[in-house]
Amino acid sequence: MSAFSDYYNRLNVVINANYNINDIPIDLTNSGVTREYYAKIDERCDALLVFYQKEIAKPEVKAALRRLETIDKYKDDEDLMLCLMMDIVHCFEGLGHPTSINTCEGIALLNIMEKVYRPDYYMSFEELSEVPQFIINLDGMVPYIEGCIEATSLLKTQSIISVLLQDVNPEADKEYRIILYRLCESISEADGIISREEREYLMSVLRLDDDDVTNDIETDSIFNRGE
Repeated sequence: MSAFSDYYNRLNVVINANYNINDIPIDLTNSGVTREYYAKIDERCDALLVFYQKEIAKPEVKAALRRLETIDKYKDDEDLMLCLMMDIVHCFEGLGHPTSINTCEGIALLNIMEKVYRPDYYMSFEELSEVPQFIINLDGMVPYIEGCIEATSLLKTQSIISVLLQDVNPEADKEYRIILYRLCESISEADGIISREEREYLMSVLRLDDDDVTNDIETDSIFNRGE
């Protein structure tokens, strides 16, 4: 089986899992995640998903994905959501961030996956002390997403959604990269410091490492924005 079929087989198990009275909730508060950090991740993830529904989940973007030969196709909506998760996990790899739920960055990723895969459940900061097992199990999707990334031979700074939007709506692509940048920037603040290596990668999310200057984004306007 391909990495993509493995992903969908696992996803089917995860999204259909329900609360089991015999499951013991897991306490994730020992990671050191703060209320302020969690709230910013929550807010910027919501902004990404609003943009997804508005600009990415469109027939013309789905058509662009069908033309992309490096990704196995199953269902339009699920395939697009996989591309989004591949972009996010790819950024974790590029930034060198851990994905373990015992870390602040890992909890940020779990928060994102909960919103993407289990929108029927909301994991608030207060509930981090008792996270149900069916939400914890979302963490198991990461290796499958990584397998799909490897199968597409992505470059370090390449974004699949960005490639699709450049084909369909270049202005939406710029907005997407700004939103993705801001989410990744927030995740990078887990230790209170954004390193030079992290900042360089974040810049590549905005500008892309290619020779097409029409893809570039003016960073001053981003840094001067309010929250």
